[in-house]
Amino acid sequence: MLILEDYLLLTLDDVTGKAVVDASYREQVAAGALLVELALLGRADLAGDGDGGRVGRIVVRDASPTGNALLDEALDVVRAREGSTPKALVAPIARLRPAARAVVALAERGVLRREEGRVLGIFPTTRFPAADSRHEDAVRADLRRVLV
Repeated sequence: MLILEDYLLLTLDDVTGKAVVDASYREQVAAGALLVELALLGRADLAGDGDGGRVGRIVVRDASPTGNALLDEALDVVRAREGSTPKALVAPIARLRPAARAVVALAERGVLRREEGRVLGIFPTTRFPAADSRHEDAVRADLRRVLV
């Protein structure tokens, strides 16, 4: 699973499917998580002294497809804006709506359950309570082990 998916599982209430943290910046956090994932995979990195560009700017190390649609689209954005700061890439990647798409993907894989409803009988809502919490439990155990 992606770091983004782990983050989403940890920040959605298992019973209600609502975010347990302020969701105002969820897409920006998701974009940052995709940048970190690309760096961990060796696809993107910060330029160093020998890279010919400005130090601390994003460079693409490997533009080949990752096999994950969200990561590949984020990599396309990075490639199109190579030489930008990481901060400058967050907004364009966030426009891909990675968090919303990742939640839907988790539901399609059976990790979350999609529940449609209405607030006040008028406004449509979609919630994503847990369907299978085994992976989330493992992530929580790993975090606990690291922190303790």
